[in-house]
Amino acid sequence: MGNGNVEGIFVATVTSGPIERVEEVSAVAGAGLEGDRTWQGELPVEQREAKREITLFAKEGVDRVTRDTDLELTYEDLRRNIMTTGIDLMSLIGKRFRVGDVELEGIKIAHPCLHPRRRSGRDRSRLAEGCCRFSLGRG
Repeated sequence: MGNGNVEGIFVATVTSGPIERVEEVSAVAGAGLEGDRTWQGELPVEQREAKREITLFAKEGVDRVTRDTDLELTYEDLRRNIMTTGIDLMSLIGKRFRVGDVELEGIKIAHPCLHPRRRSGRDRSRLAEGCCRFSLGRG
């Protein structure tokens, strides 16, 4: 795998609340990103869902969609956690890999929530370009 970069980290403290760009966040295996709306740290382990731990998106995919369409979305509008460049996220589904000190495992494509779909009137597949769900490694 090549050298990719993390270009941005985004969290929202409540489900429908605004997404904020942050400089750093604690990633906890089995619980997600501390302080994010999908944080599962207070749930009993057996009730946690790996598919909800963290989402990554490729900046290049978002830029391509907004350039090729009349769509005006910000990176925050996607409601995803980690913005990357130089990484083919789709090729990481089903694989384990590291981003800095954090181990991730690709789960599935992350289709957009209703917010960007309502704003764009577009179908889910084009807006999902380069967006994937990941679980945090369990060691």
